[in-house]
Amino acid sequence: MSINQSVTIGVAVRFEAPVQLRRFLNDLSAAAKVLDTVAQTEVIFCLNGALTETEHHVRSVVAELDNLEVPYRTMQSPTGKINAHRMIAQQRQHKGPILFVDADLEFSPETFRRLFLVLGSRPDVWACCAEVRALPSTASGLFQVLQNSYYARKHRLPARQFLHGRCFMLRDWIPELNLIASANHQTVGGAEHLNLARGPIVDDIHYSRLIVRRFGVAAIAQVPEADVRFTPPDSLAELYRDSFRTDLELERLNVLFPEHASLERALFRKRGGLRKCVDAIRLAGPLAATYVALEECLLLFARLQIRVLRRSSAHWKGAGHDHHGA
Repeated sequence: MSINQSVTIGVAVRFEAPVQLRRFLNDLSAAAKVLDTVAQTEVIFCLNGALTETEHHVRSVVAELDNLEVPYRTMQSPTGKINAHRMIAQQRQHKGPILFVDADLEFSPETFRRLFLVLGSRPDVWACCAEVRALPSTASGLFQVLQNSYYARKHRLPARQFLHGRCFMLRDWIPELNLIASANHQTVGGAEHLNLARGPIVDDIHYSRLIVRRFGVAAIAQVPEADVRFTPPDSLAELYRDSFRTDLELERLNVLFPEHASLERALFRKRGGLRKCVDAIRLAGPLAATYVALEECLLLFARLQIRVLRRSSAHWKGAGHDHHGA
């Protein structure tokens, strides 16, 4: 890749608070300018169900940042990050790599350029993502102690094999990313709890499966030199919501894109919960391992709750059919 290449930076914005958003936009502006030294760069903010206050703040800051070197634009899409990504891909002026970044991160000015250079130097890679590091929690309590220990030692554990959705770059947008279901999708009875009409919801899980299915296992790369920092879940309840959302999306995607389902255990999540805990004890210590065990317990509980929802959905659907037949 060279200066003849162009890159679109896409940002989905919804609930970010003005103070956090201002910090993010300062980081974004600096990183976009550095990226613009190696590729023509444009920035698009997509307000996907954003609060009115957030929308006004984004538009006012964009008016300040917009310049001839790095143009900034705003647009709107239906709620949902994947909907925002599709809109950005359709409305971008540049063709080629697209970088998507969450609006609640902190990062250095070099982050975007490093992703771009890796994508340009490795033709086998279709998507690359930043290393995601957690900001240490300053709250007191056992949960925060375990969490801080885990994230401080996470680099010692086996790296995830799939795309991290907080900051990543695609070589280009591909038509499959616009689909809400594949040709192999079959209507599943009693699946109202899955809300399949919405299509994929969690971007990194869906994109990872689709990219590997099409381009192979070497198509995703993590770039440790390009790191972003985020605020991790601040409570057990929030961590559980993340677990529930992840497992529900896995079930949804197995129905919507059954041809991708086998990749989950074969590649992305082939280590079971017990193996993860044992590895964590051996490589990261007992406190980090306790946090891993906590995550796995919450994931098991989420799976149980989803099973209950599935059975309840099937029951009411069956009851509805019985009533209709009567």
